[in-house]
Amino acid sequence: MKRFLTLLVLPIIALTLYACGDEDIIQEQVPQFSHLVVDDRSPVVDGEVETYVKDKEDTVRVEIHFENPANHPINSVVINGQRYYAVNRFEAGSNPQVAILELTLRLPGETTYEVQSFVYSEVNSVEVTSNNYFDVFVLKTLPSATLTNLTPGTESLAMDIRINDPDQVVLTDTSEARLYLDGDLVESITLIRGIINNIVFEDLMSDQDYHLEVVTGYNRDDGQGDVMDYTLLEDDDLSTHPKQAPSASIAIDDITADSVTFHVDITDQFDVIDIESVNIVITLNGSEYARIDDLHDLSELNDLVFSNLLSNNQYSIRIYASFDLNDEQGVREDVLLIRQHFDTLERPAPTLTANIINVTESSLVLSIDGSTVDDTVDLATLKAYIYDDATDVLLAIGYLVDGELTFAIEGLLAHTTVRVEIEAIVDFQDGETPDYAVIFEE
Repeated sequence: MKRFLTLLVLPIIALTLYACGDEDIIQEQVPQFSHLVVDDRSPVVDGEVETYVKDKEDTVRVEIHFENPANHPINSVVINGQRYYAVNRFEAGSNPQVAILELTLRLPGETTYEVQSFVYSEVNSVEVTSNNYFDVFVLKTLPSATLTNLTPGTESLAMDIRINDPDQVVLTDTSEARLYLDGDLVESITLIRGIINNIVFEDLMSDQDYHLEVVTGYNRDDGQGDVMDYTLLEDDDLSTHPKQAPSASIAIDDITADSVTFHVDITDQFDVIDIESVNIVITLNGSEYARIDDLHDLSELNDLVFSNLLSNNQYSIRIYASFDLNDEQGVREDVLLIRQHFDTLERPAPTLTANIINVTESSLVLSIDGSTVDDTVDLATLKAYIYDDATDVLLAIGYLVDGELTFAIEGLLAHTTVRVEIEAIVDFQDGETPDYAVIFEE
């Protein structure tokens, strides 16, 4: 890229013109090319022509110096056959002693620029033959990459990547898109230069920030050989979407004094729940009372029943499930999806059926229909109270005849209208201590 330059010293040519037939003498000093300054330095160092290395679309500043004692205007210069006019190409700072140009470099490779001639005073052309050139080596354009149409999912990242290689310097099969998570390579996808590569990174973690690198190998024919793993593009702003945690709702279908019937709807948009991990728990006063945990299908979440409940109590139904949001947090165990309260109904006192089977002026016999007595009634505590219906005065108390559901009550007043009440200790199955309650009145 260097060459030896023979330095020639050109004398200033003095041209003397004489007017014919007169004693007037017109003497004109012709401007001469002196030297070049390129990018603020001489292109010749120690007798050798240096080569300027530039990138495409760079500019090189060329100063063409003249010996021009008469200050004739320099109108144009010719470099490599192209004329550059002062009126539109000379840069600020140009004057009769120097013409300044900014040349844009577009052709890759080595080019010798030679100042061949110049014109002064509009019409006078002077040839330049020595000390008049400089060499420029224009590097081929480095490749680049563009990323568009980034589409993140919960477990994927889709994108379009194009490798731009205007000077065909990219080496075959060396272009890759590499995806990293926490510094570790997740996946590498080979790219083809010059086209739009539609690529998708799949099976990714959700709700994570990924790092993308686009690399390639190239050779710019600049004597440096092959350059590998050159980074064309880096992007840290690639994040997968989070998976939404599942949710649940509870609809109560029926409530009695000792049971509840309900169904459960689970919303699991990303299918993260294992149905067998679902537990349905009913609690009383914060403690587990019963549970349903042998589930295998979502259809089993309909017509669910908890029975043998205490009456007149507030319960809580809780739905638990385990799930994995694929976000490096692992499986979340027994997460409470929903809690809903309900109150069982108050259990009414049981009602007996009793028949008066024998009435005299001073006594009566009551027979209880055993089929109307349930297990909430303590039979041993049954008592019959006889009141004067008019005055509400207690007239007598009757007890069961041994071994029978019969009351034999004596000592009553003749011709008296009476009211009969039967009481017993009743367990209302509400968690409270059983107590006496009226279970018959007539």
